[in-house]
Amino acid sequence: MDIAVYLGQILKNLQKKVLIADLTESFGLYYLFSVSEKFPITYGGVDYVGKQFQAYAAENDGYDIIILCMEGNVRQISGNRLSMIYYISNTKYSNFLSMINEVKKAKKVTGIIVRDITESGITVPYLLKFVFKDDFLIRLYQQNRFYTIRDDFADREYEISMQYGYFGEFKNLSADFLKALEEMTVEISGCLDKEVKLALKYAKEGKNIEKHNILEQHTRKMRNKRKCAGS
Repeated sequence: MDIAVYLGQILKNLQKKVLIADLTESFGLYYLFSVSEKFPITYGGVDYVGKQFQAYAAENDGYDIIILCMEGNVRQISGNRLSMIYYISNTKYSNFLSMINEVKKAKKVTGIIVRDITESGITVPYLLKFVFKDDFLIRLYQQNRFYTIRDDFADREYEISMQYGYFGEFKNLSADFLKALEEMTVEISGCLDKEVKLALKYAKEGKNIEKHNILEQHTRKMRNKRKCAGS
């Protein structure tokens, strides 16, 4: 769920109207807000709903992007109607194997996020080639469909804090994590790299600017600087 929160804040700064649905077994993120499941609650310019969320209800047509956070096989819930599907695991044997099984059953795989990679030799290429020996996932890796995030104290600290209602800045995330967020946002939003970099800059500092278009502000500042330099 923490990745969804980070992505939501970046996408919001790209002027996207975002809804995040917590469909995990615990519904922990949604229940932190202590509100009715019937209506979305807005936090930091992003709407959140819980388990009663209907992914394709007419009232959700106004959102540019809907992020579903779920456990288990996504086909049981949404079939082929999801436009992008990301799988998340770490390098623990049982979790990685479970992820592989889910990916191989899926009809669509946009990306695979592997977290908590240590400094040892247990890397994603090693696991794919020598432990699980899965040709399909090896091809996905070769197609740059894997996002790897090294084990990081700030990452774990944010993840735990979020379970207790802290949804502020995430400026201390590792370079690996920020790179993964940036690449995923470009893929999800279709926006330019430079626009995403700026939106990420604001989001990781906890700046939720809802009434102003930060991209327009940045463009205006750069234009004014050029005018001053030319005068």
